[in-house]
Amino acid sequence: MAKLTVPFRIARMIREGRTIEQIHAETGRPLPMIRMIAAQVARDDMRRAQEARDARS
Repeated sequence: MAKLTVPFRIARMIREGRTIEQIHAETGRPLPMIRMIAAQVARDDMRRAQEARDARS
């Protein structure tokens, strides 16, 4: 279960507006891992926005 907490915490930091470098400095996690999570967050946010637009129309 503990393995899930780090990516979710990083995703929350990204959504709060922190930069990849700030997250790396705080967590010590490798930059490619943070970039991969950031890309997934962006895809999820785009999907949610599209679903919200589709629900309104």
